[in-house]
Amino acid sequence: MNVPSFLDPDMAYLLGLIVGRGTIREISGLRRLVIEYPFRSLEAKGIKKSFDAQDNTLLSLDDTINRLGELIEVTPKKISSRSSVSIIIESTKFSLLWRNINKLLKGKN
Repeated sequence: MNVPSFLDPDMAYLLGLIVGRGTIREISGLRRLVIEYPFRSLEAKGIKKSFDAQDNTLLSLDDTINRLGELIEVTPKKISSRSSVSIIIESTKFSLLWRNINKLLKGKN
């Protein structure tokens, strides 16, 4: 397989997030990438301890947001709802990043 030279580890990480959890939309020139993390209630048998899935998920995304911010040169937004937290990246420019994503995903969203 011929891997493009612009597919480095950071871009591969972003593509994994998009394919696994994300959606890309373009409406009236605004490009929007949403990566969603639903809250899950985890239960371990034999352990009587509760975990706050929402707080743990929110805290664990800070490293992801920092890594994405360095790649895209924009600070992603972190939006929380009752059932999930989403990382949102928006742009009105069709920058090199968006062109690379479009090419690597072959236009799929």
